[in-house]
Amino acid sequence: MKMRIVYSEVIERMRWVGKHKNNSSVARVLGITPQALSNYKKKDKMPVSIVLKYSKLYGLSLDWLITGKGEIFNARPLAAGETHEAAPGSVRMDLNSLSTEEMVYTTKLLRLFRGSDRPLLNSMKYLLNSLSKREAE
Repeated sequence: MKMRIVYSEVIERMRWVGKHKNNSSVARVLGITPQALSNYKKKDKMPVSIVLKYSKLYGLSLDWLITGKGEIFNARPLAAGETHEAAPGSVRMDLNSLSTEEMVYTTKLLRLFRGSDRPLLNSMKYLLNSLSKREAE
C-alpha cells in the first residue's frame, strides 16, 4: 500500500493553520515565490524540505501536515535540561539529528505501524527484528 501525498491539501492545511489569506502569504513564509508554490500545487510535487520547514516554523506534526490526521501540533518542546522518561528497553534518540529523508521514512513507518493491517504489521515487526539482530552481529 503506497501512501500518496496530495500536496494541494498540504498547502491548504498550511494556509489554514498559519491563518494565511492566500497562497502568496504561504510562499512568503516559506521563502519561495508564489509561482513556485503554484507550480508545486499544479504538479502535485513539493520538496520535502519545504514541508519540513513549515512544520518546524509552526510546531506542527508532520503526520498531520501531510495527511490531515492526528494531532495538529507537536508535543510541547522540552525546556533546557528537561528530559522525558524513557520506557524500559527503549532507545533514546534526538529527532533533530535525523536527515530530511530519514524523517520522511520514519513518518511513513509510523503511519504503517499505526495502521490496522495486522499481516503487514507482523511482517514489518519480523523484518525489523531480523535486521536489528543482523546489525548487532
